[in-house]
Amino acid sequence: MDEYFPISPDQPAAGAKPAPLTVAGKLETKPDAGNFGRYIMRELCRRFDHACCETTDSKWHGAEQALTITGLFKGKSGRRVKDDRHEINDRRNWVLGWDNPPTWYDSIQPVFQQYANLYPVMKHFIDLGNYEQVKNYAKMLARAFRLPEEDPNAMPVTRDLSPAKRAAILQWLTNPLEGTRPMKTTQTLLATRPETAAPNAVHPGARGGKTAALARRIGRR
Repeated sequence: MDEYFPISPDQPAAGAKPAPLTVAGKLETKPDAGNFGRYIMRELCRRFDHACCETTDSKWHGAEQALTITGLFKGKSGRRVKDDRHEINDRRNWVLGWDNPPTWYDSIQPVFQQYANLYPVMKHFIDLGNYEQVKNYAKMLARAFRLPEEDPNAMPVTRDLSPAKRAAILQWLTNPLEGTRPMKTTQTLLATRPETAAPNAVHPGARGGKTAALARRIGRR
């Protein structure tokens, strides 16, 4: 089942003006978005005119609808909702603008960390979860990610990426920005422990496949 709202081609040229210090007032639409951008801003003003508050202060209590920086929401009915599903300092869940370049901690590290977990043999040559090491091999990795899927030297793991995610990774590899390191929570600190090698670990040279081949090329660099 598909649902949609038709957008009239006769949107007012000036568009809606969001109230300052509201959710809608903190958002921008792309300058060349045209009628669609004006429609989006009108809907934002109508649906998200919540006052943005640091805490539940007098501004919070005086507003008909409000939202705190920690995620506490107050609607017109008086109902309060608090979303605690995500760590508020995790920038991966923040809303980004249309021209924000991808950074390691904000966008890329979670993807490469999955590869590091799936292919631990690579850690003998490059830790795919480590910013400094991935940055040092950015040019080589970019070549691997640019190979077409039908190329016999293409890495199988890159075939699982969506075109948008692959494009973001390639954009980052050409400009490997670090971004903001996430704050360590108590849970993260408790989970951190020294790693020990498995007693029956297989030397990477004994493994086959393209992952081992790339690892050997990196090792010879």
